[in-house]
Amino acid sequence: MSSINKYELIKVDETDQLWEELSACSINYTPFMREDYLNCVGYEGVRYIVIKTNRPLMGICLARNIKTGLIDSEAPFAPYQGFLYSENTGYNAYNSNLIATEYLLDYLYKSEGFKQIEFSNYYNVKDFRAVQWHHYHEREKGTYDIRLSYTGILKLSSFSRDKMSKGRKLDLRYSTDRYGIQCNYSDNIQDFLRLYMDTFMRENICLSDETVGMVRSIIDMAMVNDYGKMLVAYNTEGEAINATFVLTDKRRAYYIFGANDPVYRKCGGATLLLVNQMEMYRDETELEYFDFIGINSPQRGDFKLSFGADIVPYFICGIKY
Repeated sequence: MSSINKYELIKVDETDQLWEELSACSINYTPFMREDYLNCVGYEGVRYIVIKTNRPLMGICLARNIKTGLIDSEAPFAPYQGFLYSENTGYNAYNSNLIATEYLLDYLYKSEGFKQIEFSNYYNVKDFRAVQWHHYHEREKGTYDIRLSYTGILKLSSFSRDKMSKGRKLDLRYSTDRYGIQCNYSDNIQDFLRLYMDTFMRENICLSDETVGMVRSIIDMAMVNDYGKMLVAYNTEGEAINATFVLTDKRRAYYIFGANDPVYRKCGGATLLLVNQMEMYRDETELEYFDFIGINSPQRGDFKLSFGADIVPYFICGIKY
């Protein structure tokens, strides 16, 4: 434990009560910070909390590659770790968070001796002044780079088929009565994985056994722990043609995997599955947002935005000492 004035910093694991308390109240928490999730892709979480008057004020989850030991933002299928803050707002909260973040970054530099730190923050982390100010007057000691990426966020309560693009409406008109939807894990998982590999084969990319194993592990783990949902669309001949897999937490759904049979990729099955998922979350749960997970490639980005999602930035912070 390290302390300065009213602030204390502690290193914790996922089961620590303070980490659980902060995770439960922070709007910045995502399932990609879960230890079971990170382990599926060959990473582990390194977690710190800054507390004030015995309450967690803010924290960070860093993803460390189990093989190399490096802390980076390259964990496969795990786009967001980074800062967590309590939900308090207003000047006093902003000021306390700023001081706590400066304190945390200084501690990581002085006390942990990391040669590299890189983390990708969720989009609703807005204040990066402490990151910009790290070694502001001693730049020779190393400063953070801040890189910009984008994702698409849709407010579920506002989702309507009428707000989708003309192309998505045509997809639904074509696919609704042609394809059936199944969500039975044991019956559909092999079809899902085949479609996932076929999606990349269309672009002459042969996925490694390791990558396919990661996808299978994520689906297995999230389904068992009740924060994943898989849908597969079938044609009238019983052939799987499209599939989606979505993760959830208390506030949001995350579109992590999409897959399709190249022959049917323009037949509307993906639209049918995503619309069904978003309407289910809107009507049957208290989830607030649907995150399309990245709109940084031209074709996939356009498809995701065509459902009515808003473009929002998120930031990757990195430093090498």
